[in-house]
Amino acid sequence: MRESERRFRLLAENVPHVIWTTDMSLRLTYISPSVTRLWGYSLDEAMRLSPAESLTAPSLDVARRALAGMLERHVAGREGDPASFRTLELEFRRRDGSTVWTETSVRFLRDADGGSVGILFVSRDITERRQVEQMKADFVTLTTHQLRTPLTGIKWLLELAAGDVGMSPATRAHLRDAEAAADRLIEIVNNLLDSGTLESGTLNVTVETTDLGELTRSVLEEFAPAIQEKRCAVSVSGAATIGTLMADPKLLRQAVLNLVSNAVKYTPP
Repeated sequence: MRESERRFRLLAENVPHVIWTTDMSLRLTYISPSVTRLWGYSLDEAMRLSPAESLTAPSLDVARRALAGMLERHVAGREGDPASFRTLELEFRRRDGSTVWTETSVRFLRDADGGSVGILFVSRDITERRQVEQMKADFVTLTTHQLRTPLTGIKWLLELAAGDVGMSPATRAHLRDAEAAADRLIEIVNNLLDSGTLESGTLNVTVETTDLGELTRSVLEEFAPAIQEKRCAVSVSGAATIGTLMADPKLLRQAVLNLVSNAVKYTPP
């Protein structure tokens, strides 16, 4: 047992990740020396930290909800459930006031009889990865904002040109097709912006009574030229009887649009 403990401590004290354990009441029972490198605290200081002191408020909420779910499964005797092991992205406060993002795995510690006696956490630094992801998100947001302005201008000019009473029917039809293409491009740009707000947690959802059948028909009308060009056919069942539901019509339309778009794109003639 002494040799086993020696090997464990040698491993825990030399890996770059922070290894820490708590009892079932979430009181710290061990933390590895790498906490000094990652968070800037001495071992004694780290052992005295509470979760509220070591985690930012949003990450504390994520950790609490995850642990509550794991403990609920523990009490219910469902510890073999895949949800009894979790990997969380948590933001910790460093001693100097800065923060560090970690990927933290969480699992129960077992005794010789298989009972849970504590919780094991292993945290690795992913700050650099998060910074790269944020740079990508900022680039997409900036680019899509810059695209939306000229696209809106193009759509307005097409609508203006289509109002010319002396235009031939063929030319008017071509302008309408161009206007529909501009609408699709604007929809794609808006979708990219929605993706950015979804990742940042700032997506606004406006729920209202929505006719899913009518919404689906409008999407199919928009994609009719592309469907005909691919020599495909789309059938719809249930649209007349599904009725209304409470949803954000803009986001729900985007979901249906994405599904139809992928189906048209990847279905052979």
